[in-house]
Amino acid sequence: VNSNEATSCPYSWLALTHICRLWRFVSLNTPSLWTNVAVLHRDATEEIVRRSGSQKLSVVYRDTADHAPERLATFAWLLEAHVHRFASVIMPAAPHLWTSEFATRAKNLVSLEMNQLQPSPNDSDVLFTIPSPLRFPTLRRFVYKDAPSLPLAVQFLCGTLEELVFRPYPVDDFDVERPITATTLLHAL
Repeated sequence: VNSNEATSCPYSWLALTHICRLWRFVSLNTPSLWTNVAVLHRDATEEIVRRSGSQKLSVVYRDTADHAPERLATFAWLLEAHVHRFASVIMPAAPHLWTSEFATRAKNLVSLEMNQLQPSPNDSDVLFTIPSPLRFPTLRRFVYKDAPSLPLAVQFLCGTLEELVFRPYPVDDFDVERPITATTLLHAL
């Protein structure tokens, strides 16, 4: 069972816990099986983090309208309590969640993916509010998806960055004043 792949259902391996008591005991008490954290309800997220022991975490936070305030609060708790264990994060572009303190404490973070879930013409206001400078000590990969342009504050990443991925949505429908440029990328690296 490969528990390290970030999928939409990272807990499909739980079916193994229904084979017999031994498999259940082993599965529930193997921290490496609990390293993928899909931010859901607070109780479930806390239990998954508890079972992961001191392992590094791969966190997926997808903001959906059905439980947005609860999931945001759970993700904020996870950042506060366990950011030092994050190895990878997939999250909406929510620059207000990343502070200089969190970036500094994210000592194991090697991959950060941010995306805009529901692009709108007002997104350009949010994109340029990422606090700068943020210093991620070990970040090697930054992915920014479904946005009109790369944030000018992308230089916040760090000197360890090896891969910068920018996947814009079509900007034809939006009035974006600051598109990505070679100069922006040069300053980012």
